[in-house]
Parts: sequence; C-alpha cells; structure tokens
Amino acid sequence: MMIRKGRGWEQEEGTRFLVVDLDVISRRSLAALAEAFGRRVVGNGQERYGSRYLVTLHARGWNQTIDQEIRELVAAIKRLPRSARKLWDAAQSREFNIGIAAEREPRLREFKLSSRTVALVAEVRATIAITVYAPEMHSRAVKPRQKAR
Repeated sequence: MMIRKGRGWEQEEGTRFLVVDLDVISRRSLAALAEAFGRRVVGNGQERYGSRYLVTLHARGWNQTIDQEIRELVAAIKRLPRSARKLWDAAQSREFNIGIAAEREPRLREFKLSSRTVALVAEVRATIAITVYAPEMHSRAVKPRQKAR
C-alpha cells in the first residue's frame, strides 16, 4: 500500500526500502572522487576516520527501485574520468548499502535484486550490504489507576 507524502511523492507504508548508499573507504583522500561524480549523484562530503577517508553517495532520483538506484550508481562509476576511476579502484571498500526501514506491518516484504544488477556490482568490484533500521518504538501512554471510591 502506498501513502502520499508531499507534492506528488509516494512512499510505501510499513517495512520499506529507503535508499542505496554508496560507501567508499580509502587510505587516500576521496574528495576528487566525490567531485568527479558531479551532478549525477548526491554526496555527504568526505569524512575522515583515523587514517581512512569515507565518502557516502546516493543516486539523485527518488522513489526508485533498489535495482534502478544501483544501476544508476554503476553507470556513474563507469563514466568516471581515469584519475577518479583510479581512486575508485584503489579504495579499500566499495559498498552498495541498501537501507530498509522495518515496521511491524506487513508481516513480511521481499526486496529482490536482479541477476543483472548483481553482475554490474561485481563488474565495478563492489559489495552489497543491507542495513535494516528497527521500527521506532512508540511509547504508550500509561494512565494511572484511579482509586476506588
């Protein structure tokens, strides 16, 4: 079931796909890699963790399927200029992280990747991860017991 949120934007109710983050980790600065993607993808900028750098990117399109988002990101990787592609190839980790928001309903929901999408991820020497976010716990208002009169 779909629910409407905002202007023309629809989102599934219950457990749902959120986004595919492309996480790249390297010992070398990834600022030039993030810049090379240009307007094709959206990034959170480079972060530094000790001696390593992290860049998180995602496709510009919203409300796409998992396959569509991954394919869009792979296409952007394949269009990288040689210098940026060297940074990509030298990275320690290249991961397509699929974000899923879990809810109590529906009891189950499948999210499938096509064999072609999996092959494309392998072509760019990346891995696939799945992050499931727990449902938000809603506190129940507890009414104090009334004294018997």
